[in-house]
This record gives sequence, C-alpha cells and structure tokens, in this order.
Amino acid sequence: MNLSSIRSEFSVFVVDADFAAAESLVTVIKNSGYATMYFPTPDSAIATMRNAPPHMVIFNLEAFEMVAETCLGQVREVSPEILTVLLTTAKLAIPALQLVEKGLAFDYQARPYVSPLELVQKLDRAAQRLYYQFESEQLREEASAGRPPAAAPPASAEPPPPSLVPEILEAFLHKMSVVKDLDATVQGFIDALSSQMHNAPTLYFKYVPHYLSLVLSQSAWLPIDKIRGVGVELKSLPPLALQDAFKDPGSIAPLKALLKEAFRTEAYAAFTHYGDTEVLGVTVIFDPLADPRRMGVAKAYHGIFDLAYRRNLVVKEKHALEIFDALTGLHNRKYFSQKIDDEISRSRRISMPLSLVTINVDGFEAINRDVGFHQADTVLKMIGTLLKKSMRANDVIARIGSDEFAMLLAHTPHMGAAVKAERLRRVIEQTRVPALEKRQPDHITVSVGVSEYPAFCNDADGLVKSADEALFQVKRAGGNKVCLASVPPGFVPDFVPEPAKDFLRGKRR
Repeated sequence: MNLSSIRSEFSVFVVDADFAAAESLVTVIKNSGYATMYFPTPDSAIATMRNAPPHMVIFNLEAFEMVAETCLGQVREVSPEILTVLLTTAKLAIPALQLVEKGLAFDYQARPYVSPLELVQKLDRAAQRLYYQFESEQLREEASAGRPPAAAPPASAEPPPPSLVPEILEAFLHKMSVVKDLDATVQGFIDALSSQMHNAPTLYFKYVPHYLSLVLSQSAWLPIDKIRGVGVELKSLPPLALQDAFKDPGSIAPLKALLKEAFRTEAYAAFTHYGDTEVLGVTVIFDPLADPRRMGVAKAYHGIFDLAYRRNLVVKEKHALEIFDALTGLHNRKYFSQKIDDEISRSRRISMPLSLVTINVDGFEAINRDVGFHQADTVLKMIGTLLKKSMRANDVIARIGSDEFAMLLAHTPHMGAAVKAERLRRVIEQTRVPALEKRQPDHITVSVGVSEYPAFCNDADGLVKSADEALFQVKRAGGNKVCLASVPPGFVPDFVPEPAKDFLRGKRR
C-alpha cells in the first residue's frame, strides 16, 4: 500500500518539552506529508484534542515519565482510536513496553535513531492500522445497509511484517560503512535489527573460547548496565557437539535456560556470529521470526553486519601489525619513534619532565647460540611480560631492537626513572627462565641506561643518544647495572620543571 498518497489525511500531535529537538522532528514529519502540530506539555495537547482529536500522537516518555500513564489514559478517554507512539531511550524500554501492553500506547521508538525516518515508519504503521480500521468500518456499514462491499476487508488490522525497503537497507549499509570500532559495529547492528522488528529486545553474547562461555556484552532495548556479564558455560557440551550447536544457537540448552529464567522468554531467534571459522558471538532477538519475510530481513541485516565487522577486524589487525611487535606484544620501533616526538612536544607544553629508559639483554648472542633462537625468543617474551606488568597507563614500552627495549615515562624525572629501572633490573635478574635450565647461568641480566628531557638534552634525538651512551657505559663495565646519563658541557635546558624550580629556590635560601 502506498501511504505517501494518503498521509495528508492523517494528523499528528508532537508532545515534547525539548523545543529544539521537537522542531526538527516536526519538520521531518511535515515534509513526509502528515499534518503536524507541536505541544510543549501534555495538558496543552489534551486540551486541544478534546475539540479536534488527532489520529496519532508522538509522546516523549523521557520528558514526561512521571505523568506518562495518567496523560496517556486521558488521551484514550478522548478517543480510543488515537494511536500513540512513545519516544524513549534504552533505559526506559521496560516502562515503554508496559505502557504498550496496557494498551495506552501503540508503539515506541528509541533514541538516538539512525534517521528520523524511522519514526515516520512508526507513524506509517499506525496510519496503516487506522486506514484498515476505517475501511473495515465502512464495509460493515455498507453491508448493514444492504449494499455489496466494494472490496473484501483485510484479514487483519495488524501491520505486515517488515520488508527489505531499499532506502532503509541502504541507510543501514551507510551507517555500517562509517563505523570503525568493533563494539560500535555490534551495537549498530543490534539497534537496527531491534528497530526493524518493532523494537524487540536484542542481546549480543560474546563467545569466550578459553572458558567455553557465552557472556552478555551488549543489548538493545534492555538496560545493559544491569545485565552485562550475565552468561552461560558450555563446558558440558563435547567439542563436536558444541560445533554443531553453534549451527543452531537457539537450541543450545544452557542458553535456552538462561533466556527463560532471566528474561522470561521462550520466543526468540538466535544467530551465530563467525570470524572466518571461529565463533565470535551469538545474537539473540526476542522474536521467533516465524514469518519467512521477517527472517529474510534479519538475515539481510546480519549479512551487512558480518561484512562490516570483518572489514573492521582486518583494519584493526593491520594497524596492530604496523605498531606492535609480533613476538612480545609491545610497541615496535616505528611507533616508538613517532611517540617520542609527540611526548617531547607535550613535555614542552606542560613543562613536565620526560624520562627514557633503554634496556639491553646481556649476552643475548651467547644465549641464542646455546639454546637456539626459538628458546631465546622465550627470554624476550618474558622480559616483555615483566615490562608490561610494571607500566602505568600513560607509559610507552617498545621493543626497539633484537634484544633491546625502551620505556618512555611521562611526568617522571630522571631520579624516579632510575629507581624504577633498578627495581626492574633486579626483578629480571631474579626471574628464572625454563628455557635456560640446562645453561649456566640459568638466569638473565640486563644493562640499563636512563636519561631525561629537559635535564640532559633538548630534543628527541638527544634523549635517545644520551640514554644509549649511558647504556654503553654499563656494557663496557660488564653489564647488569643501571647508569644515569650525564649533562653535556655547556648544556642549557629548554626549561626547568616546577618541582626542580621549587628545590632550587629552597637551596638558594
């Protein structure tokens, strides 16, 4: 049915306390063809509709939550044929559902939405309902008057199942094309799928293969803060049975039990989200999608989501290859070189010190020769793990050579960096490495150089050079020590950090 030709026959009241948001919404609805009026309060809208009732009402549930049920009851008293669409947010999904179940509202629409046209779709469904209702009443009147009906009435006044409207599918495709974050890709998909299925609550469970568990991570139309982390263990299923179960995730017994006990639903559909061959997650929508057209829409949306997710996953992995060292998981030399320039600039802006710690494994060539490069790699991995455990949120740690590491410590003077370096040196020396059990010595040591901007240099190159010179002094002395850089002759620092200024003032006094 072409609703665009009859929209002008229907009137819509928009009730919203937010004038700016309502103004743009009214413009969209008017442009779609509906006769529209705006009211800032429910009382003003109800007073007007007593004399001239509209066909439909858009009611902002978030703005008038406390009085919503009373106001919607008054609307029904004016005319039970007025259909109300609630504007709401995810946190008010349950109250909105309750108002629909009580018959006080026809439907609801979550904000933010992909486009205001989603709300126009809700109005179209309401208009279609009213159109069929008016047509049926006219047919009954004609039949009671003895006149044959012009056409058979529709079997049901219920709106038809959603269909693959090209414009809506294109809008979803465009939205997915600009989303880059993986979690945002999932959220965009379940929000869109929920919206297409008349705001059916939708859940996304991440699969955690290490624990053989499905863990609820995201949702649409249900308060995620209250349910995030809910999950089920699948350890009771044999490996082959688990693989088969994911082909039809709706039949997984622990998941069925969770949905029944925690969410009070047995009517749902589930889809497995794959990455190549491994399972990434399961999407559950509280709608059985029994109609083939509904299932077709869901599969089309899932297909677009799957393509977008795979693209973003490839981009993420490519970016990781560009900035991370594959062996240790630390940042690589390329990233470190970019970051040290950024940190020097930041240090100048805020007049805070930046320290650099360079770490070199003592006798690594001999270790490589004695135990082989595969076992020697475990030594580098172990050091990488220890460095990660010691880092703060804003520290930058990188592997900058075959057996050399670097740590950029923001807001840290050289003495503080030297203390941290010595602590690390001792931890590394005391850590036993299984790969070296048959070798003497069966532990490793490191040589460490420490420098600071602006205490010993004026730029990034100077910071690296001064730290390396301190490291070479340790190497020449036999290794397994921490050495602090020295001040070049005639050196003038770019600035004196605030704590140092306070110290100098006290010393002068």
